[in-house]
Amino acid sequence: MGVVRMYACGCGYSKEICVGSGMGAFNINLVKRLFPQEAAMIDVSRGPGEFELANAVGECLSCKKLYATAMLTYKGGVATKPCPDCGKPLMISDINNVNCPVCSELMNWQEVGLWD
Repeated sequence: MGVVRMYACGCGYSKEICVGSGMGAFNINLVKRLFPQEAAMIDVSRGPGEFELANAVGECLSCKKLYATAMLTYKGGVATKPCPDCGKPLMISDINNVNCPVCSELMNWQEVGLWD
């Protein structure tokens, strides 16, 4: 089950983001839809542990915003989706140490819910 976090900064920027894994964490059909090239490299016959799909915190340096982004971790590496607004790559943050995209200060966060 994933967690909904509210990230907030003293400068006034805030964003609610769903992080972690839900029911789709090990769903190869979802991986095929989101990451078709990477899915072709995953050997599902080997069972659990070959991949994990989760939501991560991504920062767009161009848009100066935070986003929840799909992140696939698999034997071949890590793949993420681009910024939904401008299409540029997102910088992935440690969910416990997120810097504000506006002023670069470390943001405070609190769990405000669960998602699946």
